[in-house]
Amino acid sequence: MTGCTGSSSDGKASSPPSSTPTAGSISATPYTLGEDATASLRGSATISLGGSAPVTVKAGRSQPVTLELTPSGAATIDLSMQSGSSALFSLSGPARTGAAIRTDEVSILLAASGVLVDTTQGNPCEVSYDVVSETRVSGSVRCETLSGNQKVPVTVRFTAS
Repeated sequence: MTGCTGSSSDGKASSPPSSTPTAGSISATPYTLGEDATASLRGSATISLGGSAPVTVKAGRSQPVTLELTPSGAATIDLSMQSGSSALFSLSGPARTGAAIRTDEVSILLAASGVLVDTTQGNPCEVSYDVVSETRVSGSVRCETLSGNQKVPVTVRFTAS
């Protein structure tokens, strides 16, 4: 067959491939990034060291408290609050109400008292969340630091909305 330019067919009409998935073709692992909620909140925290006067730190405009919530309910927090160069509080990791979390990364600096608490350097801290939602997060952090030969409690109460 010389000069044949068409294609062979079995007589059935063919349709172009569909770009719309059928009910049976939906992936078992749905794409959820578009469904995650990320909130940028403003907040403050009060840091107490033993019996010393509490110090207040705040999240600035350039560093808001970031809270990410997934459709499954999992939440991750990232915050950094400061009071000039004299005090700093940062917290990063999973956020959930219920049992205390001991895996969040916590850093607390009280320059006037000479106190630095950092979980990445081995200081144990425990984070408890009262509220974790798209519009509000609050909780407390309890750590211990050494002052001389004594263990001194460091407590941070934080909130953001």
